[in-house]
Amino acid sequence: MSIKNFFFIFLFMLNLSASERIISLSPALTEIIYALKKGEELVATSSYSLYPKEAKKLPVIGGYENPNLEKIISFHPTLVVGQSFNQNTLEKLNQFGITTLQLNLKTLKDIKNSIKKLSHKLHKDPNKLITNIENAIAKAPKNTTPHSVMIVYGLREDLRGSIYIAGHDIFFEDIIFACGNTNAYTSN
Repeated sequence: MSIKNFFFIFLFMLNLSASERIISLSPALTEIIYALKKGEELVATSSYSLYPKEAKKLPVIGGYENPNLEKIISFHPTLVVGQSFNQNTLEKLNQFGITTLQLNLKTLKDIKNSIKKLSHKLHKDPNKLITNIENAIAKAPKNTTPHSVMIVYGLREDLRGSIYIAGHDIFFEDIIFACGNTNAYTSN
């Protein structure tokens, strides 16, 4: 075998064992990556990635609505994962030759499909995580007398600023329905 062939085989083998350098553009995606046991491959994430606690130690590339492109590029990522609201950022990163994956986490069905797509990209089995979600929904208490439920949430414990109400066609509403209730939010 020539030295040239040996060198190419060596580089190929190195490439096979090389780990990803992943950047997550949203806290939800950060959690999914950790749940898929790929957290050690995260090199940076967006603001508010607080769970699991290891995520707090990662460098921050900006807010999930306004990530810093230069900072992202400086980490030499092999994969940047974002949501549909990150489309412009992901398109710009593609222009720099960076592999991106855009996922949709709006409904429970979207979340499960996105876990499958991300799992495939990261060569992980999604079944345990998806089964955990399905089991949690199946075990959720069901009301025999439906109630009108409103879910109010925010990015911080103190809800005096930046509060949101779970609207329609979103996973919060899926959970409300799975528990045998109706969504109190009525606006379109």
